[in-house]
Amino acid sequence: MRRSTGLLRERARTAASDAATVAAATIPPVRRRRVRAAAAVVAIAGLASLTLTRVALNSPIVLPAAASGQWFDFVSTAATVGPALGVLAVGVTADGWSRLGLVIAGVFGLLSAVAPAAQSPAVGAVIAGGWLTLTGRATAGLLAAAGADAERDVSAPSDGAAVSVVVGAVLLGGVTLSLFGAAGVRPALFRPTGTVLVLVGMAATPLGIRPGTVPLVVGGVAAVGTFWVSAAAPFTTGAVALIAGSVVGAPVALLAVALGGLTATITYGVLETAPDTAVVGVLLLAAGVPSSIPRALGAVLAVAFLAAIGPAVTAGRPPTSDDASTDESTATDGGST
Repeated sequence: MRRSTGLLRERARTAASDAATVAAATIPPVRRRRVRAAAAVVAIAGLASLTLTRVALNSPIVLPAAASGQWFDFVSTAATVGPALGVLAVGVTADGWSRLGLVIAGVFGLLSAVAPAAQSPAVGAVIAGGWLTLTGRATAGLLAAAGADAERDVSAPSDGAAVSVVVGAVLLGGVTLSLFGAAGVRPALFRPTGTVLVLVGMAATPLGIRPGTVPLVVGGVAAVGTFWVSAAAPFTTGAVALIAGSVVGAPVALLAVALGGLTATITYGVLETAPDTAVVGVLLLAAGVPSSIPRALGAVLAVAFLAAIGPAVTAGRPPTSDDASTDESTATDGGST
């Protein structure tokens, strides 16, 4: 009787594993890359349009188009719909917990754009979806490293994947605190703490990709330049950081290091023709501190891309958007043997 029960459980687990990976397996890698590239473009365009509009409205010379109420309503909606559609598109190409988390975040993000009553549930959904996504990536990486793929050199260093997961956790911790603070939950504590966590995560993004000398030098120059500008014009720098990046209560030095880290990440992606790496930096730059649902969706999407970088870096090659799906499929198959 116990043997029969065990066989039934084994067959059920195998069937569930096959069902979890069949959709992603049927999507050709080339099409998957195109879908994720389009998702990133749509999300970045939506976030950037609202950020640029806010900066324009607070500049000394305000353009009539930027001051239009209809235009602001349009870019506000686009800033939510764009990242939400991007999260959904990447979720369709993902597996397991990552797919579930991204779909939840994307669906509730879209609902928040059309139904004001969905704003509060969307906050919880985006936070939960982000953590589910990271959990799926982390679990897949651990199972793969444990020997799910017999051809993989498990003696190779795997700290690239681990660092990417840790950086993603720091970013999501900042997302969680920032959203709660913006929603009125201990804002005096959560908003500044969330800002610091997000900036620390931004500064640490190069650690997961192991960039060479040139990206690090470029990032260092950007950090020094940011610090110099902030020292020369502290009020202007603070206003731009607040309006464009929703930065609250963070040291100027940390802000400079965060911008330097993102610059190094983007530079590496451009020089090594690794678009997913560049997307992580651009998304985090466009999202800023995720104190609103649109910004949080952008950060969650960046974490989804970031989690795919570690396994590729561990293997010694530029990361692509297929690595996360491959790792999750491998881990799922390994769990059923």
